[in-house]
Amino acid sequence: PSNEQLIHQSLSQMNKIMMRVEEKLATVSNLESRCEQLEAKCSSLENMLETTSQSTKEHIDRKFDSLYLHLEQKCNSVENRLGTKVDTVHDKVERSLKFHEYNEMLVKNQSWSYSAIDVEETDLYFGDYSENETEYVARTAEQLRVMTKQMRRGEFPDNNLYEIEGKGAYVETFEDEPIFSEAVNNELLPHWQEF
Repeated sequence: PSNEQLIHQSLSQMNKIMMRVEEKLATVSNLESRCEQLEAKCSSLENMLETTSQSTKEHIDRKFDSLYLHLEQKCNSVENRLGTKVDTVHDKVERSLKFHEYNEMLVKNQSWSYSAIDVEETDLYFGDYSENETEYVARTAEQLRVMTKQMRRGEFPDNNLYEIEGKGAYVETFEDEPIFSEAVNNELLPHWQEF
């Protein structure tokens, strides 16, 4: 083959190689473009995932907070109802105990009798006591006897006698009463002991 033919063959081969290189470059360019598209898609998916994760987390947090609040309210409600029932049961037990104690006291007091001797004003008047002392001892002994018997029956003395509201024991003393002798106090001692 001649020189010209060799050159021509070489050029033809070079031309073929160039065309293949161009095809390869076009393929590489196409691949680069596809890579860029995939990177953009990955970036978009990452953003979507991050947004979805954040909104899912917020949703779960809201649900958790709502559930926690609901459970706390239910617990408080149950606790209040239980506390009320416990208080009610406690009150019933307390009333039952008091009623039982009251009945025991009534049974015990059925055989009880007032053992302090009734004080007669006439006996005191003829004794060593003044008129004021005689009146004081007789009045106080009678008050103590009446109140003691009432309380032994489980009743409160009637304070309406003394123009006082409510229930309870009341022994009337006056500011202008003199301080009485020890003998007067000794005369009332058995009545105070019964009381």
